[in-house]
Amino acid sequence: MKFINFLELTNELQGANYTIEDLIAFANNGFKLLQRGGVVLLVIALGLGFLIYGLTDVDNKPRAKQKIIQVVFGLVGLVLASSIVTIILSLFK
Repeated sequence: MKFINFLELTNELQGANYTIEDLIAFANNGFKLLQRGGVVLLVIALGLGFLIYGLTDVDNKPRAKQKIIQVVFGLVGLVLASSIVTIILSLFK
């Protein structure tokens, strides 16, 4: 596993037009885009889960309920991952 030496990275970036702050801002913007896309997909999945739960017969309701619970756990996981990445990115600022 290769570790990144940030001092060497800053020396390499001195000749370029990019700085560490630019790279952090790029990573932060990319993460925000992925986060918004994940939230949109989770909201769609949650809506479909409730629709399926409401329209299915009694035999399939536990299965639909389990899918809704999985989507809620996915939403919680997305929020936790967002918090961790935000904390890590704030360490480099």
